[in-house]
Amino acid sequence: MLNDDIIMFIDEDFDLNTRQLRSWNALSKAGAGRLLDSVESLHQQVTAYDEEIRLLMDRVHVLEKQRNLAAASLERKRSLLNPIRRLPVEVLEKIFALYCHDKHEADRGNHGVYAPFTALSHTCSLWRQVAPHAWPTIMLDLDVEISSAHVHILTHHLSVVKKMPLTVDVSCFFYYRDRQNTRLVFEMVLGCSAQWRSAQLWGSGCFSWLNERVCVLSLGRLDSLKIKGSLRREHYHGLSKVLKSATNLRRLDAGTGVDVALVELGLASSTIDSLTTVICRPLDLEVLSSSLCSNLQYLHRLRLDLQWNGQFQTSSMATLSITGGYLQSEISRLCLSTLVESDDLDLLKHLHLPRLEALDLEGNDTMYDLLRLAPLTSMLSRSNHRLQRLSMKYVRPHQGELLDVLRSTPSITQLDVEMFEDDAMSDDCFLRHLPVDPNSTARPLLPSLSTLSVFLPRSWSEGEGVEELALLKPIANMLESRVIGFQAGRVTSLSSFSLKLDVDVYDEVLSAHDVMERVR
Repeated sequence: MLNDDIIMFIDEDFDLNTRQLRSWNALSKAGAGRLLDSVESLHQQVTAYDEEIRLLMDRVHVLEKQRNLAAASLERKRSLLNPIRRLPVEVLEKIFALYCHDKHEADRGNHGVYAPFTALSHTCSLWRQVAPHAWPTIMLDLDVEISSAHVHILTHHLSVVKKMPLTVDVSCFFYYRDRQNTRLVFEMVLGCSAQWRSAQLWGSGCFSWLNERVCVLSLGRLDSLKIKGSLRREHYHGLSKVLKSATNLRRLDAGTGVDVALVELGLASSTIDSLTTVICRPLDLEVLSSSLCSNLQYLHRLRLDLQWNGQFQTSSMATLSITGGYLQSEISRLCLSTLVESDDLDLLKHLHLPRLEALDLEGNDTMYDLLRLAPLTSMLSRSNHRLQRLSMKYVRPHQGELLDVLRSTPSITQLDVEMFEDDAMSDDCFLRHLPVDPNSTARPLLPSLSTLSVFLPRSWSEGEGVEELALLKPIANMLESRVIGFQAGRVTSLSSFSLKLDVDVYDEVLSAHDVMERVR
């Protein structure tokens, strides 16, 4: 606005003083009228100036608002030109996931409610959308004193991830009924159970809280459930609440300290294709072959532990034989872990697994006896020999029985075996039977083998002695026939080989090339 547009102040009597005013009063009424006219004129001018100021203030407010909008738009355009904006959302998610993981590793133990992406979600609208996808996880440690700040963090967390599939990790080993904030946050997480995609419930306290809950859970979206921590019988009710409502559960891990029969878990889902559990009742074997486990493909930690009651063991084995002899399942991958006794595979005598493709046997440091493989051979003889992968870790099989297993499963393509020095030096060592003779008409051992890994736990003396060469030569002969010079096409080329030597100070891993060079 120009100065010419401003109404100029005019008052001819601006310098009027008291003496002049007295002389005016002594004059005629015309002098008094002149003064009144002057006052009225000034009042109108003040009113005009007030109106002009109001209009100008309105204009200032409009200009300030427009200026702020322009500044915000400027900042937005500048942020769009920021290099991080050029990253695809998928890359940004990975960056956020790395950040959240690092924060998780460093800080998780200090939080009752853990939400590392919360700080990221305060940055901008884009980050607020991306951050939950990078870390859609709710972590609660209910053994920590839950404060009102924790409640606020969880409230914000849930407001950001609403309707998103969630990963829930709840840890609670001790049950404190009087902790109201603990009850509140646990109820908040249970209240969004319809969003649960994967859940881990760690500790008996979780199921103590569940026992008190009246409302029904909605876990139709739950795909994976992991239960950790020893449970007592009074916790089964809380556990069954979860399992009965998880109607689309595919992966269940109840194998860490949960000594519960499958029939007592109250499984309601027939969609399970991966199960990790301890088989602690003979009836559980029948459950595995029932329609409830018709989609089961992977079974881990199967171990029938009945040694605590010899009378029960006798009656249970009789029951199995009466009910049909062999229990059939469509399992394609089986992992038997925590093997400690030489006869721990005896339960395989009662199973028929025609679709078994991968078998993992895992022992532990307390297993010193040779693992009897005869039950495995017996089971495989009832199958159609589709086994493709065999892994034996921390177990020592009898070499003669291992040969019987390998002869009965020519379809094996991957083999991972551990043996001691005495096993490797024996005539029955399977490595001595793997070389292929082009002039022989006999079927070679494991003609489809493409990946071989051997672990030899032993202590070498310093340097390369005669014993080491004596051990490496049979391996070199096998490699030479399967990797280097064999062209007859009767066997698959060995594309991957590793020999792990357990040395006093370090572990040495040799490839096929390393072995050949050492022998030369």
